[in-house]
Amino acid sequence: MIRAKSFNIKLLYIIFIILILISYFFGFFLQEDSSGGGAIDFSLHIFNNFILFKSNDFFKIDWELYDSTSLPLHYILSKLFLFTENQKIYKFFWFIISFIGFFFLYLVLLKRFKIKNRFDFELFFLASTILLSPYYRTSAFWGLEENLGIILMLITIYFYFSFKEMEETKFFLLTIFFASLTFYSRQSYLFLLVIIFFLLLDKSNFFSKKNSILVTLFVLFLLPTIYFFFQWKGLTPPVARSPSIKLNFNNIPTILNIYLIYLFPFIIKFISFTKIKMNFNFLITLSIFFVIYFFIFQDYSWTSNGSGILPKLFKIFWLDEFVSKILLLFCSFISSIFILLMFSKSPVIILYFIINLIIFCSIEVVFQEYFDPICMIIILSFCSNSYYKKTFINLKQFIPIYSGIILIGSIFYHL
Repeated sequence: MIRAKSFNIKLLYIIFIILILISYFFGFFLQEDSSGGGAIDFSLHIFNNFILFKSNDFFKIDWELYDSTSLPLHYILSKLFLFTENQKIYKFFWFIISFIGFFFLYLVLLKRFKIKNRFDFELFFLASTILLSPYYRTSAFWGLEENLGIILMLITIYFYFSFKEMEETKFFLLTIFFASLTFYSRQSYLFLLVIIFFLLLDKSNFFSKKNSILVTLFVLFLLPTIYFFFQWKGLTPPVARSPSIKLNFNNIPTILNIYLIYLFPFIIKFISFTKIKMNFNFLITLSIFFVIYFFIFQDYSWTSNGSGILPKLFKIFWLDEFVSKILLLFCSFISSIFILLMFSKSPVIILYFIINLIIFCSIEVVFQEYFDPICMIIILSFCSNSYYKKTFINLKQFIPIYSGIILIGSIFYHL
């Protein structure tokens, strides 16, 4: 009976995984644009950047023509590995490279759960979540810049877990190298540099040999960025440079609302195993803090072309702008509360949330793609084992289903 049940569960995993893989390959064939910006970004920016790199010597590139906000590792690799300027071949190349990210996530999860010498259907199913991300899929189908950084981040985490397990020098070196390489794909991966530095740092002796090597390696691997920043006369290319960098605190509720989308499965799980005393005093205290929070962000506004899923969801239900504002501020407030409650003992996740709050408060418009599926990967990799207990809800099964629902909604929204 038990064997029959186990066989049926494995069969269901196989069916779902096959359906996800079919949807991924079929999506490429149809040139799916589930994030809504793939086709436009490809035609206006991405392919033009590729042609700029392909047709020029690297040191003779006119950076005024480089239409991106990111360091150019994506285009450097495209120039090295693609021997044609054919658009279909360019897209197919990055489609295949993006597909590899699925396997790296699976390897990370195997390391995360210390599973050796066997295939795990459940984790393979969980890893398929990456192929259900509207933004990862769009980037894969249209050859956008985002997926390279995500794949390099996965490789970094894999080597970190390997180092943590075996304490071998080669994994220490590879972790730092790939963390640095991730930064070359996009400057916003600064959070990964900080996290890896924090994880590898010998906190018992700050002047240890290990820490000296750690600092030296990071400096050496990141040294070439000086060339780009010197050429650009700033931290971003000329086309993306603003007259002055100032923090836009209006972005905080938007960022917190985007976090909430990825926190939702973990919030359900957290509530199931944590006894939160919802007494009168607790509710009054929460209400007072929300009033203060509302007062701080009373002028909060969001953009129609960015700001994540929630404003668009409220718009579908024809909610009044003031009602939407209250709901958005409430949701962002709840997001901040649960981040503190759920991850107070997970410094890596807290670091990720705080650093990204700072980074993305320095830009004008915040897009969901800046966090998808990065946020989910960080939480899956570093959250407490309590979230993976199979009582009440099995997150390894729920998260891919939840991600599939988001994908379907995103596809219909952008039809």
